[in-house]
Amino acid sequence: MFPSTGTGAGVLAVRHRQVHVDDDGSLAVGDGSGREVLAPPGSLVRAVLVPDPSYPELGLLDHDGPRVRLPLWRYTDAVNVLGSDELLLHATGASALTRALGLGIAPASAADRQALRRVAALDPHRPARHRGDVVLLMIALVLLVFPAVAALAVAPWALVPVVLLAAGLAAGPTLRLVRRRATLLEAVTGLPDLPGASSVAPTHPSAVRQRTLARTLVSPRRVVVHHHGRETWLPGPAAGGVTRLLRTPDLLLWQDRRGITLAASAGGWAEDPTELERACRRAGIEVAVDETPFPVHAVGSPEAWPAHEGFGRPPVRGAAPDSDLWVPSLLAFVVPALVVEGLLCALAHPVAALSAVPGAALAVVWVGSGRRVRAWQRGEAARGDLS
Repeated sequence: MFPSTGTGAGVLAVRHRQVHVDDDGSLAVGDGSGREVLAPPGSLVRAVLVPDPSYPELGLLDHDGPRVRLPLWRYTDAVNVLGSDELLLHATGASALTRALGLGIAPASAADRQALRRVAALDPHRPARHRGDVVLLMIALVLLVFPAVAALAVAPWALVPVVLLAAGLAAGPTLRLVRRRATLLEAVTGLPDLPGASSVAPTHPSAVRQRTLARTLVSPRRVVVHHHGRETWLPGPAAGGVTRLLRTPDLLLWQDRRGITLAASAGGWAEDPTELERACRRAGIEVAVDETPFPVHAVGSPEAWPAHEGFGRPPVRGAAPDSDLWVPSLLAFVVPALVVEGLLCALAHPVAALSAVPGAALAVVWVGSGRRVRAWQRGEAARGDLS
């Protein structure tokens, strides 16, 4: 099961939070060092569907009760599937997942629903929370406000250890935020590793002139659409997914053998789709053309799309540099305070002003990483790709 379209930091979730059944029959999420086993082989005995007009869920249970809870709206970009549980399970990949586990899907009973509420949903797009970093920064902020003021009132020299201690507390959260931002930029400005896939770029003059990062990767097992910090993963024809590309004047519609539109994409390919069509045919994907500007029969009317992002509609555009705003918000107070109070140490002796150096170094790396993210965002906004 592939997470729905990821934007900004969500690109990492789409690439690395896919739910799958391993060769040994265990249920796992993620890949490589981040792989997590959700259930060992043979432990799951039931699968239940919790239907809901907007937020349907799949529950997987073992002999002791609920083990995994999957919010299905977070695992598809398909349209026209809300009215049918069977189509929904097919489009999200839940049917294929449970078949691989040797389970059938039954409606959830009232007891099942109650029990599933006690299990945290496996939401790939849930914002990360860095509580440890928040605690460290709050301690640093308290040190810089109360003990620092007291130390300055008693003796300027006493301020030096307070500033250095606060800088030490803030160093870890700052460097981790900088690393997360670097990972984000690497994801949104780079492409995933997909062996054997054809990589196709739009040849429309505006896309070439702007040097935008827009690629479609097509292989028999995977189709990946990467467009300006937004990425969609779909199963290819060999994995029971996309078998047909329907090209319209405005959209590219990726459909499966049942005619379900698993995702819609655009962004320069429709003007000269020759290379994309060749790549699709090489991968076993049929290509069709519909001259209707907005084929309601294929994607439904916009009014029928759910209001929340990532389910049955093109994703809301935008990119967050960090999903947890507490850390950058606290750094906006802590880092300037480190520099200012470090300079105040010069009241004791000019050499004591060197205690401002750690804060200044943190300010350089923190501000620099933020400027790089904002520069990327401004570039995408100028092209009309972020709202």
